[in-house]
Amino acid sequence: MSRLITIVALDPKRYKEEVPILVSPRLDDRTKDLLAGDRRFKTEARRSDRGKEDIYYAVHEVLSDDKTRLCPMELTDSTIIPLRYGEVLNLDDPKDALIYAMLSALPVFVANKSQWNPGDDMQRCTIDDPMAEARQINTHAKKMFEAMKALEGMTAVDRVNLAFFLGQPAHVLSSEAIDAFLYETAQKTPEKVTGATQTSHYKYRVLLRRSVGAQILAQDGNAFKNGETVLGIDEDHATAYLADPHHQSFTSSLIDKLNEKEGAVQRAAHGPDQKKNNASPPIPNDLEELLE
Repeated sequence: MSRLITIVALDPKRYKEEVPILVSPRLDDRTKDLLAGDRRFKTEARRSDRGKEDIYYAVHEVLSDDKTRLCPMELTDSTIIPLRYGEVLNLDDPKDALIYAMLSALPVFVANKSQWNPGDDMQRCTIDDPMAEARQINTHAKKMFEAMKALEGMTAVDRVNLAFFLGQPAHVLSSEAIDAFLYETAQKTPEKVTGATQTSHYKYRVLLRRSVGAQILAQDGNAFKNGETVLGIDEDHATAYLADPHHQSFTSSLIDKLNEKEGAVQRAAHGPDQKKNNASPPIPNDLEELLE
């Protein structure tokens, strides 16, 4: 199904339908690229029949991965495209998508009516996109499916670590409580689940946060300390310290201390029979397991 949008006036009484909106690319004076909204096109100069100045024709679009694709329409530094209210654009059509990119970069345009400031005389138009809500629902459903799939593939230790990373005191929660929290998070904000484990030094960050929560390490502002020794001026530096092979003995001893302290808290919270009471599993003692 094509994605069709309609250009509409923000205030039909104020902006007459017969007055078009003019969209055009902008020429970068330094590189001579044509900038069409957030899209950039390499150009070639051709002599104009109307005068001595060159006209710059878009040849191909520069993509983020250094690949290119041909410009979908004739686009020059003198191109002006009039758009009228009620005009329909098909965003699956490369030409219409390029026109929309130029329109969306103009100060006359707002993405949706909720962003409109009636006091801003520059803002004139938005779009009617009847399928927007359906796309948002479908996109969220796909993200939620991926998050649920990720949770299903996690071990009990992985789930404890993720719950800790997301701010839960997982060492005093039952496995049912941890699962309930994670599945609720996967439904409401699935990107938190799928994005967490992609964070650099993820499990070392978990170790750091758990150690602060257990009061083995201290956080002073943004800095993390072991007694008077500063491990890092912020979380990035502190986790890099823990991940450094030269500090493996310290990290290993930190895991042992954390297991001992959290184990005492678990026994107090759940009683001696922790399996029966679904106590959270400890962080792995073995560093290789921690990094799996």
